[in-house]
Amino acid sequence: MSLRNVKILITCGWTLVLCAIGLLVYNLIYSNIIKQKEPKFWCGTTLGNSVSGHDKGRELFTANCASCHSPFKDATGPALVSAMANRNADWLCKHITNSKFISKDKRTKELLKEYNGTKCMKATQLSCQDVDSLIVYVNSYR
Repeated sequence: MSLRNVKILITCGWTLVLCAIGLLVYNLIYSNIIKQKEPKFWCGTTLGNSVSGHDKGRELFTANCASCHSPFKDATGPALVSAMANRNADWLCKHITNSKFISKDKRTKELLKEYNGTKCMKATQLSCQDVDSLIVYVNSYR
């Protein structure tokens, strides 16, 4: 076997190794992107089955929130992961479902100022259990 043939074999071998490593890394990254995280619960949630809560939360989010919000990035309204941070389920239920609830806390005032006084549309048809499902869904993006 000539030296040239050996070099070609070594080059082909390294190319195969690098392709295999690249494929492995791609699969690891891609599987983490499409793999849904296990939902994390907030204190006060009452859902026993997190999968059905997540699915119901996604449906409720799509029907009631998605026109203005994204779970993880700012849109017409703030990203819900950050907007809901450090809020308990009771506060969120009042904020989302009660048309007369007006929060005067510092974080709410900052968001109102940032979004030019635009207030979140109230989803008065939702129950607190529906809001718990929304919380499970949004928390799955944490």
